Amino acid sequence: REFPLDPLAAAAAMLARCSGDKREAMVELMFAQQKNWAFVNNPLEGLRDLVKQTGMGQTAFDNCLNDQALFEKVNSIRDTAAQKFGITATPTFFINGDKKPGEIAPEALDEVLAPYFK
Repeated sequence: REFPLDPLAAAAAMLARCSGDKREAMVELMFAQQKNWAFVNNPLEGLRDLVKQTGMGQTAFDNCLNDQALFEKVNSIRDTAAQKFGITATPTFFINGDKKPGEIAPEALDEVLAPYFK
């Protein structure tokens, strides 16, 4: 689920949602190209250039980022995750109800999951 840590991450989440049936592909593209939009001098320009690759034009881009209801929905999901589940970091995994904040290396994940496959 989305857990935007800042306004730029919220914008990316909103753009992914505005992508309709391309949402998953958009999320994958954003993560793959994160260095080209999240860590540049003008990140919104970087995002705009990135989403052009999916067919989203300037008008759709602007309309999406100006959608106050969508912005509030994305932030509401983040707030619920923080308040109800104590999420403070991304990623955070819940494995059989046990919260595991932060990145988990594949070999460590194997170790965490092993007891559930007995």
